[in-house]
Amino acid sequence: MPSVWMASAGVEARLTPKLRLMSDYRFERGLHLLRGRNVNAPVPGLGRPDPSLGNVTQIESSANSTTQRLSFHLMPGMIRGGGTFWSVMYSYSRSLSDTAGPLSLAADNSDFRGEWGPAPNDVRHFVSGMLNRKLYKGFSLGLMFSASSAPPYNVTTGFDDNGDTVSNDRPAGVSRNSERGASRWDLGARLGWGVNFGGERPASAMSGPVVVRMGGDGGGGGPSFPGASNKRFRLELYAQVFNVLNHANLVGFSGVQTSPFFGQPTASLPGRRVETGMRFSF
Repeated sequence: MPSVWMASAGVEARLTPKLRLMSDYRFERGLHLLRGRNVNAPVPGLGRPDPSLGNVTQIESSANSTTQRLSFHLMPGMIRGGGTFWSVMYSYSRSLSDTAGPLSLAADNSDFRGEWGPAPNDVRHFVSGMLNRKLYKGFSLGLMFSASSAPPYNVTTGFDDNGDTVSNDRPAGVSRNSERGASRWDLGARLGWGVNFGGERPASAMSGPVVVRMGGDGGGGGPSFPGASNKRFRLELYAQVFNVLNHANLVGFSGVQTSPFFGQPTASLPGRRVETGMRFSF
């Protein structure tokens, strides 16, 4: 069965009374990962093993992967109930594999050694930051930013050069996922208004772990300040905007050399989107 072995080590230090740094290193090793092999590919001079069938993709657990990631997270030394909260995170990672998934076929069906290269999710640099400021009379304003370097894509000739009936052959000397697309970045904003009411919460409900919500689709977004009130209930109305500047994050780069779109993007991630909602907590 496919398996992934992981090991990680982290260090947390208080640089100053008001500044805290967390760092983490993580190593992953994937073994017996799934990939496809065409077991009915034509044999030179003999044709297909079974002439009555076309290509037959056999799913086998013969691929491997490695991933290394080093991350740093900077934030205030103490999370308080009011005022301003911010955090900044940066990570560098390198992910290599010799498979793109269980249905992916190698460029050379008889030799998988040339498939080792950057994994489809091999994004080397990633940085994110968020800032939340409490305003007046229950209002709060938050900003969220993220950016990443370009992911890889594969280059092919557009022809079946080796005669295995699959047109996924790469130019001579070109490894898998050898090219990079475009970097991506996104800026989001969130405006919220909340009110606390009801009796005091039980002491046991106020002693749990501190949680900072970093936003996301449908989740209400924005950080939540712990300890701001000991009231039992809280009602919050919010409006948040994803991709405020409507920046075009280009994806789907074509790697087929015979295509008129070779080296160009064919799609983009979603543009500006506005979401409104309500959150009730107790």
